Amino acid sequence: IGQNFSANLGGFSNLNTNESIDSSELSFEMRMTTQATASIRLPNNLFKAVLNVTNNTRITHAVFLSDSLFLRRDSNDLEVGGIIISASVVGYNSIESLDPPVSISFLKNPSINGSGPLCSFWNPNLDDGYGDWSSDGCRIDESYKDTQDYVTCFCDHLTSFSILLD
Repeated sequence: IGQNFSANLGGFSNLNTNESIDSSELSFEMRMTTQATASIRLPNNLFKAVLNVTNNTRITHAVFLSDSLFLRRDSNDLEVGGIIISASVVGYNSIESLDPPVSISFLKNPSINGSGPLCSFWNPNLDDGYGDWSSDGCRIDESYKDTQDYVTCFCDHLTSFSILLD
């Protein structure tokens, strides 16, 4: 079994205002939980893609409650529709071509009335190094229906992930 990480936020209400988030509203678990705001499951063969693995090789996770650190010059009418969750292996800039892929689940932000979620990751090399969201190597779970509150994505690499809504 691969590594799991889940982030739970009491709700999206404070994310849509200028109010600060009370840390008691956040919780993190190293396992997949149902009804999590965002979860990421790393494949059990992750370290086959990493050279020179030692007992000290570490995986880091981060959760961003807004996209304020992921500035785009052109939004293309697509809005970040969930929190941003990331995973990386310390000391490795890029881990790609994972098979099976990373599984990421998101609760859609109910205040965004968008449709057609697009599984995306932040690519700092796009837009002449300014950065933008990309869906390359990511796909949505084929069983997803637009009426569902949760979206599951599969991506073949590690980075910062979210969903974009039209």
